[in-house]
Amino acid sequence: MSPPRVAALIVSYEAPAHLIKDLLDSLRHEPLTRVLVVDNASEDDGGVSLAQERGAEILSLPTNRGFGAAVNAGMALLDEEWVLVLNFDITAQRGAVNALLRAATHPKIASIAPKILLFDHPKHLDCVGTQVHPGFLAANRGIGQPDLGQFDANEPILGSCFGAAFINRKAFQDVGDLWAPYFLYYEDIDWCWRARIKGWTILSAPQSTFVHRHSWHLRHKPTAEKYYWVQSNLLLALVRLGEPKRAILEILRRIKALLHRASKEPDLRGATLRLLIRFVSLFPKAVASRFTTQKGRVVSDGMLFAFSEGHRGCFDDTGYSPLQGDLPRRSAHAHRWSLYGNDGDKETALGKKTE
Repeated sequence: MSPPRVAALIVSYEAPAHLIKDLLDSLRHEPLTRVLVVDNASEDDGGVSLAQERGAEILSLPTNRGFGAAVNAGMALLDEEWVLVLNFDITAQRGAVNALLRAATHPKIASIAPKILLFDHPKHLDCVGTQVHPGFLAANRGIGQPDLGQFDANEPILGSCFGAAFINRKAFQDVGDLWAPYFLYYEDIDWCWRARIKGWTILSAPQSTFVHRHSWHLRHKPTAEKYYWVQSNLLLALVRLGEPKRAILEILRRIKALLHRASKEPDLRGATLRLLIRFVSLFPKAVASRFTTQKGRVVSDGMLFAFSEGHRGCFDDTGYSPLQGDLPRRSAHAHRWSLYGNDGDKETALGKKTE
C-alpha cells in the first residue's frame, strides 16, 4: 500500500523572504506532494514571491481575515490525506514529516503534534502540543522548560499547536473549519477541543522536531495588543466550547477580573475596553455557533481539563524567554519523573538536588 500523501499549508502575512527561504529549505527533503502558501493580503510580498520562485503554489487572499480563514481557504484546495499546517516563522528538522507519518497509526487520530523548540533558546521547548486549564486558559504544553526528554513519549494530548500541526483531512471534514472570527489566537485550541468532544484523539510525536520564532509579529508590539486578542478570544471560546453552567460562571468571573486589572494597570485600560466591546459584538455569532460546536459531544470538559494537571507555565510572555530561576528545570524533572520514576528526577523536582 502506498504511503499517505502529505501537503504543507503555510500561512503567510508580511512574511520576510529570509524566513520563507529558511522554511522551504527545511522542507526540501521531506515527503510532500505539494506546498501551498496562503497569503493574507500582505503589502510586502517578498516572501510570497520567493515561495513562488521555489515552486510553491500561492493562494493570495484579497483581505486579511486572520489565521483561521487562511487555513480554511487552503484546506479547501487540498485533497491530500494529511496536511501539515505551518506558520511562516518555523522550520522543520530533517525527517520531521516521516516521524509524523509513523505516528499516524489509527484512523481516529485527528491531529499529531510534533516537538517545537524555541529559536532563541534552542535547548528549551516552545511546546509539545497544547493544553487548557480550568477556566479555558490555553497554554503551550511544556513551554519554557529545558528539553530533557520529559515529553519524548508518543502519548495522547489535548491538542496541537497550529504553528506546526499534522491534520487528518477526514477529521477536518468531520470537525469542520477553524472558527474564523477569532482572527488571531485560540483557533487551534477551538478546533482541537471540538475534535476531542466528538471522540477524535490527538497524539504527540516528539521524534518530529520543529524550531519556532515565537510570536514573530507581536513580540515587538505593546503587551496590550496580545492581551486584547488573547483575553477577548478566551471569552469567546467559553461561549462556544464550554458546558453551559461552567461557561456562564467563568465568563462573569473573567470579566470581573479584567475590570479589576484595568483599574490597577492604566496601560491596559484601553485594551480592556476594546476587548470587551469586541466580545459583545461577536457574542451573538458565538452563541449561534454553539449548536454546531456541541453537536455530537461525547466527552466532558472535565476529562479535557485533566490533560493540564501537573503542568505549570515556565515562559515569560512579555520577554519571550524561559522564566528565570529553578521552575523550568524542576518542572522538566517532575514530568520526567512521572514518566520514568527516576529518583534523581524526583529529588531535583522537589528541590533536594541541584545539577
